[in-house]
Amino acid sequence: MEEQLTMRGGGTLTLRRDGLRVHMQAERPSDGRGLYKVWLHGDQGGKLLLGTLAPEGGQLRLRRTVSIEALERAGCWPQFWVEAPLAFPFTGTKQGKWYCEQHPDRLVA
Repeated sequence: MEEQLTMRGGGTLTLRRDGLRVHMQAERPSDGRGLYKVWLHGDQGGKLLLGTLAPEGGQLRLRRTVSIEALERAGCWPQFWVEAPLAFPFTGTKQGKWYCEQHPDRLVA
């Protein structure tokens, strides 16, 4: 049985439970604006980073298989919502040239 959730920030997350594991596929349109990350947020405050969406077939996609135990430890099972925020915009990078980032924590926040 599959379930599809709408991600805040755009796109969808498809879930398929397989015994003690959950197969997840996140997908959103490729807009060329930058890198997007997929986060699960538990209804009780838990948070889990699934990863960064990558270009594939004209879309941005991410596939993960996560154990239900890991989701429970993160506080993201059985009730959660999902978002795909823009994590690193491609614009505003000093005319597209390499530069020394003075606050590297912003890149991985």
